[in-house]
Amino acid sequence: MDIGKSVSRIGGKAQDALVKQEAGRMKLDYLQFLELEVFSRFGTQLEPAMARKIQRGRVLRELLKQHQRDAVTPVAEIAWLIAYNDSLLDDVPVAQVGGVQQALIRRAQDSGLTLNDPRERWVEQVRQWCPEAVSESKAVTAHEQPAGASAPAQTAEQ
Repeated sequence: MDIGKSVSRIGGKAQDALVKQEAGRMKLDYLQFLELEVFSRFGTQLEPAMARKIQRGRVLRELLKQHQRDAVTPVAEIAWLIAYNDSLLDDVPVAQVGGVQQALIRRAQDSGLTLNDPRERWVEQVRQWCPEAVSESKAVTAHEQPAGASAPAQTAEQ
């Protein structure tokens, strides 16, 4: 994905202001992550701050994955964009990000919040939903593992 070419000129102008604001922050993070990821492939020892940025980028890459013909409403997007931008997903293992994202999307769609609601109200709700979504995702992940299997060890990539 070339983040610089991913949004058409018309599409960007048609975006809701809140979506545009949140997505703008995400674009810069993703570009920085791509550069750091390339740099880290040379086997250099990373400082903790760079390792956190790479982890954050991997979380973002998972959030950006979307199944073909599986449209996501702007209301659903705002929930995970705010969670990402406010660093609420930084400690979520990459393997659980998709489950957490789906739980956030469900909560956003059921909440009655709209794009006209102030960002502060969204942040308040998303901060409440995130721990619940993480717990829900962990429970689903644990339930899906075969009996007697232990949780997969975290790799350096996660």
